[in-house]
Amino acid sequence: MATQLIGEKEKPLSDKALIAGVRRGLGPIRRFRVSSAQAASAITSKTLIHHPMWLAKILTFADRPPFPPKVRPNVAFVDAVSGYRGVMETVPPLWETTDDDASARQIKPKITTEEKAKPYVRAVLDKVDRSYMMKKPRHSIEELNLVYLPLWKVKLALPGAPEEMVINANTGEPETYLARQWSSTSWHTLD
Repeated sequence: MATQLIGEKEKPLSDKALIAGVRRGLGPIRRFRVSSAQAASAITSKTLIHHPMWLAKILTFADRPPFPPKVRPNVAFVDAVSGYRGVMETVPPLWETTDDDASARQIKPKITTEEKAKPYVRAVLDKVDRSYMMKKPRHSIEELNLVYLPLWKVKLALPGAPEEMVINANTGEPETYLARQWSSTSWHTLD
């Protein structure tokens, strides 16, 4: 079975970029006190995981009589574990893998079907509607797919630093906020 991953296959995250991401995850003051060599030696283990996300490709139609409606593409995402959701400005690149290890790295989603994901996408669209002062636009969900975001789960042995850190395997940015939402239930409500 093929798994769709977010990111570009040709550009895997280098070790140097991973260490830079770990340093950024330490915070604005601490990262300047820890060198790259110290950060590299503090990494006790790193595990690649594939985190489930629902991606919805949406067309927004803003009516402007007597002119034709303005069509604007959007991409909404829903974290399939926590329900955390939002809008992306660009469509991220996707690639498929049939690697047997890819399915072993997958985190089990709590939002498992399209029917369960659609109310979360509609909640995102309600937020999009707030940016329109007068008449609210129409939305059309063109695609809704379960894809996986590659993340590095890094364990650190560094005094004063978190024991575990999650780094985006595409960009090298720390995903601290996203990781905090996995144990939260605040995003499961649709209010």
